[in-house]
Amino acid sequence: MEKIVVEFMTAEDIPNIAKIEKECFSEPWSEKSIEDSLHLSNTYMFVAKDNGIPVGYLITYCMSAEADIANIAVTKDYRKKGIAKMLFNKFFELCRKDEIKTINLEVRESNTIAREFYEKLGFKENGARKRFYTKPSETAILYSLELLN
Repeated sequence: MEKIVVEFMTAEDIPNIAKIEKECFSEPWSEKSIEDSLHLSNTYMFVAKDNGIPVGYLITYCMSAEADIANIAVTKDYRKKGIAKMLFNKFFELCRKDEIKTINLEVRESNTIAREFYEKLGFKENGARKRFYTKPSETAILYSLELLN
């Protein structure tokens, strides 16, 4: 593993991000969905690269002082190496600069590894949405993080 670099996602990253989506999610975003998000003015998309190859990404939507995490994923071979934390840290830097105060996300109830990770970052559980996910049907646990400047 070379030095991991986190940078803004570009159109050239889309095919690799779509591959990671297919690896990590039962209902992956299409290349077109990723591309459409990339062109939105309120979207921040980061990619973690090892030797120029995307190995993880973070997609967020921001409105006013709030941000929603749309997707985060890291390829299986790169998990537990701090990449998700690197992606979040880069996003937190941007949040401070843009005066974003609250970050929200949802996660599958059964995804205990992700839930523990979010809690270590300081996210607090604050609700649930029944049958939010499909394939398989599952409750989403809602989390939020209040940022201090």
